[in-house]
Formats: sequence, structure tokens, C-alpha cells
Amino acid sequence: MKTILKLSPVFFLALAVSCLHAQSTSFGTYGDTSVIANGPGGVPAYQLTSNPSLQDYSGIYVQFNSPFTVADLTQLSADFEMTQNTIANGAPRFSIIDTTNNALNEAYVFFGIPNGSGGFMDPAPGTYESTGNEVTSAYLVVQNNGFGGGSTHNAYESWADFVSQEGSVNIGYITVDVDGGFSNIQTADVGNFDVNGTLYNPTAPTPEPGSLALLGTGLLGAAGEIFRRARRAARL
Repeated sequence: MKTILKLSPVFFLALAVSCLHAQSTSFGTYGDTSVIANGPGGVPAYQLTSNPSLQDYSGIYVQFNSPFTVADLTQLSADFEMTQNTIANGAPRFSIIDTTNNALNEAYVFFGIPNGSGGFMDPAPGTYESTGNEVTSAYLVVQNNGFGGGSTHNAYESWADFVSQEGSVNIGYITVDVDGGFSNIQTADVGNFDVNGTLYNPTAPTPEPGSLALLGTGLLGAAGEIFRRARRAARL
């Protein structure tokens, strides 16, 4: 006897939404970024290095290939461990980049907690940590550097204030940047880069299947040029 499996229209709708989500982003790295086997929590991670005598910036990024606004962003976090130097000079941070080609079109969301002197500090140096969900952070961690046409280098603001001003603006990229090694090498091991519940890790490149895993070297070169242009502006 044949058994026919009947699937509801809801199932197919959910599947379609899932596939759309999987196809809507691309992931890559740039600068002095490598994969290490034993990162935060003992699992593979990305090692991001800013070396003043070599390449002074590094990063990982998610690119949005379909409309995705600031208001759509409900989860933004990463696990990290500072293995050389500490949180300083505006790094590490998340950079949220709009879809324009303006020279200043980013908002910076900083790792750590405010130090009371206009910068940020590591709350638990030398340990494996999480940024926590920056979207729900109680700290003033966002600095608008022209995102959505906003003011250049305005004061730090809360995520809620940022959304109230720029909530309808589309996001082109979200990155994790390390470029604070002005005189001493700065290195951060980063894992579980989480954007709305999707984890971007070396062991599980997303979206799946792996056709949109780490991008080719030609595209990476272009990405490096895009992401490097405004890095100096973020330094504190």
C-alpha cells in the first residue's frame, strides 16, 4: 500500500520563506583575517588582526542582497576574546553600512562598555565573552557616521534612538571590524557572529548549501576596498 504524505500550504510557505532568507545574504572576510581551530569557547573562529607593520585592518561581513532595514534587525551579537591588546581605538566594533555609495554611510556599534572618557573598555579582559544583543543594550553604543544621511560623528546614542531616526533605511552590509592596532598589534578571536538568529561561523558558512560561503579572492579585494575607506573615521 502506498502512503502519500500530504503537506499543508503553511509548510510550503514556511519553506519558501526559509529559502528566501538563505539566499538573501552573502558572507565574506577581508584584510588580515584567518580561521583558527580553537577560538572562543574552544570552537573554530575567525581571528581578526590589526598589525601596524603589516595590514592594519581586518574584518568579516554579511551582505544583504534583498531589502533589509534597520528596523528589521532584532539580533546583533558575537562571541569574542581579545588575545592581543584590548578593546581600544574604536575596535572591535560592528559597522552597519547603508546601501548608498557615499563616503560616509556607516553607523558604528562598539564592543565593550563605555569607560566614561569617550571610549569603550573590555568588561572581562582575557576571557571568552559575548557582546550580548546590541539591539537591546542599555548602553549608548551607536555612533552615526553618515548612515542614512545622518550627521557625521554625532554623539553616542542608544539603539532605540538610532532606530527612531534611521529605522526605514536599508542595510547593505554589517561587519565586524578590528583596526585599532595603531602602535601595538590588536587581535580578536570572533565566533558566533549572529544576525537575526543566523550564525556565521567557519564550521557552518551560511547561507547553505555552501555556494555562498567565503567569497572568491577577486570579490574579497573589492570588499576590502569598500570597507577600508571609512575605518579611520571610527577611531576614538
